[in-house]
Amino acid sequence: MSARDEILARLKKSPVKPLELKTRRREYPDLADHFAQVLNGAGGEVILLPDLDAAIKKLAELFTAEEIDIVVAHHEDPVIGLDVYTHFPDQEFFFPDETSNFRTVCARAHAGLTSAAWAFAETGTLVLEVSETLARTTSLLPPIHIVLLPTSKLLPSIFEWLPKRPEEFPSNLVFVSGPSKTSDIEQSLVVGVHGPRRLVVLVYPD
Repeated sequence: MSARDEILARLKKSPVKPLELKTRRREYPDLADHFAQVLNGAGGEVILLPDLDAAIKKLAELFTAEEIDIVVAHHEDPVIGLDVYTHFPDQEFFFPDETSNFRTVCARAHAGLTSAAWAFAETGTLVLEVSETLARTTSLLPPIHIVLLPTSKLLPSIFEWLPKRPEEFPSNLVFVSGPSKTSDIEQSLVVGVHGPRRLVVLVYPD
């Protein structure tokens, strides 16, 4: 019997035990707090607020402090439920489904305002979907990206998102884990080269 045949014979006689697959699950005492710690550590700015009214007030403060006059936004919850023209009379708002040449408007806008389909506490990641009313350029071209994030959108990790992911994926699905960053061969970090230089997430219970 050749060495090969001997090895194969031994393998056939060896009992085969099925692998025990364990479900991977992360547990965090407070999803919002952990999400904030991780994303803040990656250069983002997470502000935890008690409710939507407080988030609207903080948003108005950001607009004033950063001298934001032109805002591109999406008709999505919770933005769609806000009367932005009443809450923010000093700002000019543009929406992709109401604006021709929206990309050009995004390029000169001072801030992009969106929500997120989901967010992962483990990695401080936002999941942004794209459609006719949810434009990728809203979160890409303006120098500041502001996100209104209700806590119902927070999940422990990507593994809890997998069963919830859309059956038909949108034309673009983006995972954002901080402001745009890059570095050269000498490891000189530059922020805001390929996207917004600031990512501000206003988290509130809904």
